[in-house]
Amino acid sequence: MKKILMVGPCYKTKGGISAVINAYQDSSIWNDFNIKWIETYYDKSNFMKIRYFFYGLFTFLYHLPGSDILHIHVSEPISALRKLIFFIFGKLFFKPIIIHLHSFDSKTSIGSKFRRLYSFLFSKSNKVIVLSPYWANEVKRNIPNCQVEIIFNPCPKINKRDNKKEKVILFAGTLNKRKGYSVLIESFALIAEKFPYWRLIFAGNGEVVQAKEHAKQLGINEQVDFLGWISGEEKNKIFSKSMIFCLPSFAEGFPMAILDAFSYGIPVLSTKCGRIDMVLKDNNNILFFEMGNVIELSNKLDNLMYNEELRNKIGSNGYHFSQKNFELEVVVDKIKRIYKNI
Repeated sequence: MKKILMVGPCYKTKGGISAVINAYQDSSIWNDFNIKWIETYYDKSNFMKIRYFFYGLFTFLYHLPGSDILHIHVSEPISALRKLIFFIFGKLFFKPIIIHLHSFDSKTSIGSKFRRLYSFLFSKSNKVIVLSPYWANEVKRNIPNCQVEIIFNPCPKINKRDNKKEKVILFAGTLNKRKGYSVLIESFALIAEKFPYWRLIFAGNGEVVQAKEHAKQLGINEQVDFLGWISGEEKNKIFSKSMIFCLPSFAEGFPMAILDAFSYGIPVLSTKCGRIDMVLKDNNNILFFEMGNVIELSNKLDNLMYNEELRNKIGSNGYHFSQKNFELEVVVDKIKRIYKNI
């Protein structure tokens, strides 16, 4: 049986890469290819970050001689720099290497001052996996001498879903400027008085204190809840009951949060971050609005909150589209093919 070393963050780390690898663990690929997860990063204290890096490196070196393929997940430059040493050891042992790119903005990664780093990693690897057609175009434009393949992130498996919906607009992810949470707060504030029984819920860590203060200044703090980072049953509960999912982000790879929402049949209102409009269809399986446009988002929220028929249409179409294109086994079958070809 082939042995794959999959290099990425700790399974408890908050973010898209760990969510993707955790999803892979629930699929057939994990046992079919005897995958060993090498954890190199944990988003806690500096001590924990250093500890995980060196423990991951020692574990990697122990398993490296008996491995057949290295599958390395990278995102922004600090991630690429951290994975560089694993990549170099892999080349020294003549191992085939797959680079799996999860960056949220080409200007901060492959098109930045670190372009030579990415160019080295990509051109010396056997395959570069990207998350969308947009990212395939960006990689080919910035680093033409590499083998690129598009593989979408997978929708997570939902074992138990509660169908009792409540009047909830959900945001899930880190609260920071890139995610555009303040745009959502301001948009909801324009219509909150019209919809007194609706609530805006933020599930995520980050700038929670600032977000609470923003909501208070706009006079909507009684209709806005902040749950912090959620997972497991708590995550299942809040996604199950939400009627609308909103992602006002300015930059993404391919958002796992949207795929989460699709899995629960929640209608999604989003920006075209990561050029997801090249994959998803406006007013069919998703609703788009312009980045940073508070008025447009407010109007589309108003329409979606008022129009149950539209919510059902977008939610149902998003769910069925995701099951066809992002279903876990559909995604991992493509990765299996790469493993076999390599």
